[in-house]
Amino acid sequence: MGVDLSGLNPQQREAAERTEGPLLVLAGAGSGKTRVITFRVAHLLSKGVPPESILALSFTNKAATELRERLVALVGEEARRCQASTFHALGVRFIKEEHEAAGLRPRFTILDEGDQLDAAKQALAQLSLDPKRHAPDALLAQISRFKSQLINPASQRDARVAAMCYEAYQRRLRLMNAVDFDDLIRTPVVLMETQRAVQLRWRARFKYILVDEYQDTNGAQLRMLKALAAGYGNLCVVGDDDQSIYGWRGAVASNILRFAEHFPGAHTIALTQNYRSTNLILRAANHVIHNNPERHPKTLWSAHGDGLPLRYRALEHGDREAEWVAQDLARAKREGRLRWSDIAVLYRTNQQARGFEEELRRLEVPYRVVGGTKFYDRKEIKDALAYLRLLTNPSDENALRRVINYPPRGVGDAALERLAHAALTTGRSMWALCAEPHRVEGLTPQAGEPLRAFYEQLAPYAEVFDLPAAHPSARPWSVVFLELMGALRFRDALLREHRDAEQVRRRWENVEEMASGLSWAQGRGEGLNDYLNRLSLDAPRAQDEEERDEVSLMSLHSSKGLEFNTVYLVGVEEGWMPHDRVLEESGAVDEERRLAYVGITRAQRQLTLTTASKRLSFGKLLARRPSRFLGEIPEELFEGGSRAGGLTLAEQGADPLLARREAERDYRAQGFARMLAALERK
Repeated sequence: MGVDLSGLNPQQREAAERTEGPLLVLAGAGSGKTRVITFRVAHLLSKGVPPESILALSFTNKAATELRERLVALVGEEARRCQASTFHALGVRFIKEEHEAAGLRPRFTILDEGDQLDAAKQALAQLSLDPKRHAPDALLAQISRFKSQLINPASQRDARVAAMCYEAYQRRLRLMNAVDFDDLIRTPVVLMETQRAVQLRWRARFKYILVDEYQDTNGAQLRMLKALAAGYGNLCVVGDDDQSIYGWRGAVASNILRFAEHFPGAHTIALTQNYRSTNLILRAANHVIHNNPERHPKTLWSAHGDGLPLRYRALEHGDREAEWVAQDLARAKREGRLRWSDIAVLYRTNQQARGFEEELRRLEVPYRVVGGTKFYDRKEIKDALAYLRLLTNPSDENALRRVINYPPRGVGDAALERLAHAALTTGRSMWALCAEPHRVEGLTPQAGEPLRAFYEQLAPYAEVFDLPAAHPSARPWSVVFLELMGALRFRDALLREHRDAEQVRRRWENVEEMASGLSWAQGRGEGLNDYLNRLSLDAPRAQDEEERDEVSLMSLHSSKGLEFNTVYLVGVEEGWMPHDRVLEESGAVDEERRLAYVGITRAQRQLTLTTASKRLSFGKLLARRPSRFLGEIPEELFEGGSRAGGLTLAEQGADPLLARREAERDYRAQGFARMLAALERK
């Protein structure tokens, strides 16, 4: 039985029905790309394509889950057998199946950013390199660049130290039976490109491959797709080159700009009807982005009509900008009968949030700052997870180092380094040597006793967690986990660390919430090692996404993929949009212009842009200029048909109190600047 495609517009329908060969779907902002992907997969299933032979790749678990649920609603339960996955989750699956070819044991660990940094530090120490001259985070960024672009460090001119560090870092990972995030893409690519049997297995597995947000792919992901699609050639990618904003994270805009070169014979379909915004907002976005020289030509339009004109407000001072925005959005909420969650304040850098937070607090407006501390990045959770990681993978040296003396158990730094040296020279894990500290050279019986006690306390739990669910002695993971936390006196350690009873309560509740997660995973029949690896990839790391009625404050990068009735795009000034740092490093403004385009197209009905003519920066009051991107928007799109409608203090008819507060700010700023200058003279 066929799928009804009559609800799609002509371009969407063509994208759903053209199933053979390489296809590039240019999905402009708000053009219904998820709907197209859903109907395309449903159309394939209706033609009798086995679900297992369809692979849909995205960048977040949230997107993969949303696609799967939409498919189930459209065609039924068989859709669950389609392979909807993130790139990295596919990499985990690949490495699990091909672990022998990858030189790994089955229970490998995926290192998070903190663990990777520790491994980089250890690599530097092993090479006797000074971390002050060779910063571990800079080294890690270089290693990530090598991996994400599949560069051999040894082939790089003037990269001898980097190549040595890369090899030392990789040795650390092999000793720990671990991989990092970049390896989840790099390893499958290397194996498919170098081992014929692996290549044949995987290129025959998926007959139809779809990729969402293709503009965000890097060099390694491109080669992964080439290897997977080599068998059938049916690759459909959906993306928007105008929203390629992650170059700093390794994304390569040329992947989508030169798709036809990478996949000869490719057909292109542009989705230009926008279902989100009004035409005045879209015309502003179109005018800005058309100034980028290298892009696929497309012009967004909407059936929603012209809508409200854009607004521009030029404020005297950065703090006044925050005051005005807070007051105006409160008014817009009242008069427009909006929910707080219909409103967003978008800025280029997170440091801009402070003033808006203060003003929203003062007006008692509920708000959230997107990009707070992630649940699985909280210290108490990382500590608890490290115990479980060690129990499932005894070679995980980073996990052992994290918990061997937390809670404190008297393991000194010297004893730990002797343990690490013995592990390196004997080829045994640090965990195994904890059971036999007398085999560690230079370790006194007194120093070895805490190591033995550590091993003996934990070892029984490894056996319990390892039991299959059907085993008569199997127990709920959540119960065993909380027993372990109790035996470790974990809550007492929190109390010693924080003293504040309320903070300890919140942190312990986080630990209990983690126990709930373990219970849920065990109920799904997941292995503990699989669960821990999934935590390294899952969307819950990103943000608590519970729906609340709050104004959203977020950076332009964080806003991608979201939409709001009313948007305030603030700080639209040279130095922030485009950002000074980007101009200093590369001089290129294309990606900065794409960021502005993303911000504009988040708005559904009302868009307001603001600037300040001066701001306080490091104690100095600096003059600011409106962004070049603001000047690229035609004046007739604004209120009154002119950007001159932007307010100044005089034009606002501001009350004397407001004017006095403005003058006081300037006086304080100038006084602070004079004080700094005096100190410098001394």
